[in-house]
Parts: sequence; C-alpha cells; structure tokens
Amino acid sequence: LPHESLSLRDFLLLQSEYGYGGEKVTVKTEENGSKTIEFSQGAWRYEDNYFTSEDGRMFFGRIVVYENGKPSWYAIYEAQVDKAADPASVYGFLFEVLRSPDTSFPLRGPLFHEDEERGLIYEIAFDNFTDFRENTLDEFIFREVILPNDEEGGFNLYTATFMGGVIS
Repeated sequence: LPHESLSLRDFLLLQSEYGYGGEKVTVKTEENGSKTIEFSQGAWRYEDNYFTSEDGRMFFGRIVVYENGKPSWYAIYEAQVDKAADPASVYGFLFEVLRSPDTSFPLRGPLFHEDEERGLIYEIAFDNFTDFRENTLDEFIFREVILPNDEEGGFNLYTATFMGGVIS
C-alpha cells in the first residue's frame, strides 16, 4: 500500500484504541437529529455521522477521514439488530470488540472473535463481495455480523454492511 494508506492505517488503529466514548472522542447531536463522532490526531480527523431508529435497532451513516482538512477516505454503512435480540446487549458486545481491530484491516473489529462466556461470535465476512472490491483500506465492501455461538448455527443478532475506500 502507498505511504498514505500506511498513515491512514495507523490513524484508524489509534481511533479504534480510543473507541466510541473515549476521552479523546467527541460526540455531538446535529440539528437534523443525527449524531457525529469525531476524533483528531495530527493531520488526521475522523468524522462518523449516523442516524439511529427510535428503537435503536437500525442505524446508517458515513465515515469520512480528512488529511490536512481534505477528505481522503470514506465508508458508508447500514446496520440492523434482529427483533429477537436486545440492542443494549448487542451494542455492548460490539463496542468492546471494536477496540481490538485487526491490524491488517483496522476498519472495525478483529476478523473473528468468540466470547464463550456470552455465547457470541463477531465476524467480518468478505465472502460474497470479493468480485467487487479488493478488500483493502483502499477499496472494500464487507458484512459485519454478531451471532450466537450455538451448535444450531443460529440467526444473526446483528448485521451491518460497509463499503468505501480512498477518495482519489
């Protein structure tokens, strides 16, 4: 990857370390009811603007990373928590997992994580999308899922789809 992507990778790893709600991250409510999460370090600024449904089960938004004030990378996403799942429990697990991103692809959490105590699995799945994108920070599309760890292979408690990449 070009030098810019390595710098972007380091910045995304740092943003993940501080996570959602960390002391260096600000969250503000916009006039339109959406929320914006911001994090800055040096020449980089991360801005995640999203809308959430009233019951908290669905959200969608976009992330833009600026380098020296210029948009240089983006992601758009949508997510849904299944009606049979408790959103607070799902999001609690998700926020914990997001603080440990895969260093080769530091956009969300690890590529796979199993919490045996809670009986939950987190996974990033590229399987159905490899024909469309390279799945690097430069260009990607993937699904993020949380599902119960049971032998019956249960349904997804949470599913999100992300796509984006470098803005040329």
